Amino acid sequence: MLSIKKLESGYGSMQVLWGVDVEVGERRIVSILGPNGAGKTTLLNTVMGFIKPWSGRILYQNIDITKTPPHKKVELGINIVPEGRRLFPQMSVRENLLLGAYNKRSREKIEDTLELIYNLFPILKERKDQPAGTLSGGEQQMLAIARTLMTRPKIMLLDEPSQGIAPKVVDSIMNVLDRLRDEEKITILLVEQNIMAALEHSDHVYIMDQGRIIVEGDAKEIVSKIPDYLRAFIGL
Repeated sequence: MLSIKKLESGYGSMQVLWGVDVEVGERRIVSILGPNGAGKTTLLNTVMGFIKPWSGRILYQNIDITKTPPHKKVELGINIVPEGRRLFPQMSVRENLLLGAYNKRSREKIEDTLELIYNLFPILKERKDQPAGTLSGGEQQMLAIARTLMTRPKIMLLDEPSQGIAPKVVDSIMNVLDRLRDEEKITILLVEQNIMAALEHSDHVYIMDQGRIIVEGDAKEIVSKIPDYLRAFIGL
């Protein structure tokens, strides 16, 4: 569904990604793991078009989207849950959700999408009139995911959704990702710092270090392939 081929990018004259190859199959959860500074967030931002690729190709359903701007990628069905949530704290939960329904496809199905979101995250229905800034960290992360879902994505990129939230909430969010894959047929490319959660819920895993993919494999088998020098850095 999404093919990243020999992708290179960076900031100014500093190269971060070096010939990155990643394949994301339809209705799969694929995780990118690695130590801080490995280039994981840069990879997601380059795929979305926030960072211009230096070289390589990005294909979506066999269409070259390497130079496609971010808003056009959203229209195609690609969207991202960014690191840090980036909510509007003074606005209500519902208002934050409605801000996500900015493309034509999502505007046509607002009520259906809200029903889906409230089914996935019942707490957001309870808190729909509450300012987003008063939610707990875990609830804010749920809202960030839900706002992205308002665009009706076919593939969703998530940048460290477990960051700064309680383990119980992490489990809940990861279970929602399973449901999105299995019930809503949404493909997921996940960058995650919670290694064990990622391994448990992913179909395929890539390990990055210093801007390169150093190993990949089935989530159930990848641990045995990870070099010893990286295990401490990624929490194994």
